[in-house]
Amino acid sequence: MTKKPMIICTVSALAFLSACSGSASAPKGSGVVIAAQAKVPEKTADQDKDSYPESQAYFTHAEEKWKLSEASQPLQKSVYPFYQKTMAAFLKDAKGENRVYSPLNVYIALGMLAECTDNDTRKQLLDVLSVNDVTTLRRVIDSAWSANWNDDKVLTLKMANSAWMRNDFKYHQELMDRLAETYHASAYSGEMGTDEMNKALQDWLNENTNHLLEESVKNQKTKKDTVLALASTLYLKGTWASKFVKELTKDETFHAPDKDMTVPMMHKDEHGQVYFGNGWKAVSIYVTDCGYMWIFLPDEGVDPASLANDPEIYELLKGNLDAVDSKNGIVKLALPKFDVSSEISLIEELKKLGVTSVFDFNSADFTPLTDDSDELAVSSIQHAARVKTDEEGVEAAAFTVIMVAEGAMLVQPEIIDFRCDRPFLFALTGQDSSVLFTGIVNQPAE
Repeated sequence: MTKKPMIICTVSALAFLSACSGSASAPKGSGVVIAAQAKVPEKTADQDKDSYPESQAYFTHAEEKWKLSEASQPLQKSVYPFYQKTMAAFLKDAKGENRVYSPLNVYIALGMLAECTDNDTRKQLLDVLSVNDVTTLRRVIDSAWSANWNDDKVLTLKMANSAWMRNDFKYHQELMDRLAETYHASAYSGEMGTDEMNKALQDWLNENTNHLLEESVKNQKTKKDTVLALASTLYLKGTWASKFVKELTKDETFHAPDKDMTVPMMHKDEHGQVYFGNGWKAVSIYVTDCGYMWIFLPDEGVDPASLANDPEIYELLKGNLDAVDSKNGIVKLALPKFDVSSEISLIEELKKLGVTSVFDFNSADFTPLTDDSDELAVSSIQHAARVKTDEEGVEAAAFTVIMVAEGAMLVQPEIIDFRCDRPFLFALTGQDSSVLFTGIVNQPAE
């Protein structure tokens, strides 16, 4: 019997940039209707940009968010095995090129995929996600959502999720309800493979990532035999708590793997801490009300990707600052402005991490999704990400696309130079220690 391919597409995007609407409305005249609309938090505050950070409303809100972050931290730290395994897997083999990866983005995407599966297929996904059951998975994701969601004059960090359904296909309502409740996913229904459906999906992705990923978004298209598209976005606009002075930025040499290159180097001298590990040193830069951008500078001759295998790196990301040696003093930081991006396939590395069933047409179990779940399997997982820094702060974005087809310390301060003029590893965390972005900078300007 000839089998007609059925495709489920999971699109997950993570963005750090300027304003984003998070709209749940369907585009007018698109032929796409809203099947269910998830509730999302309201805007935190709508006050004057200059006066709000000094207001009682701000301090009250900040205290509430801190409590949520404190509650979320144990859960986020419990899934650090996922961060460590996948960072080591996905950042390797850069071969002198930049490599960028968003652990939280992929975690949410795989979490949504796990909700659609059962039995051994689900167990393998839960194992790589470092949880024992879906109840724990939901608590991890829900706590990360509560701790990180923010929309005020100091920090904007908003998430949006959606499910795109084929209008002639039957789905289990229990799964759709779960996606709405835990993942805040609105549901849309329309005719897959049409220009109208594709435009609606692309418009939703662009709107919720402030158009930073347009080149990648335009390639996200459903097909006539697409069964489901799951879309997830995260948007952030934040600034360094202590900004770099633009007048101090000057063109300097960066020693890339294959050649020296001239890049705009930002400079800042301030009291702080430098941490030292085996073959590397590190500093952190605080993003106001968000988390830290960690810069891990390897010793000369050390591959920055190898640092992702060092457990001490993750102790710092979790906030265990006494886990490594450190020095306190005036840190003379020189950091290049960088704009780095990459796109990678995740399937082979996920297989090496033990996720195999979901890729096998004979064993993948998608029964929570539909009664018509025979011989569905993931056929591709593509992950693309981009991170930009300047004197003001950081912008970043990422998406993951999963396709499922049927087929079968006070003294005279020491002066500590921290000059990032060679390849380095970076990682950006949330207030609750979730890892939002990480990457290898081999060439600051592509």
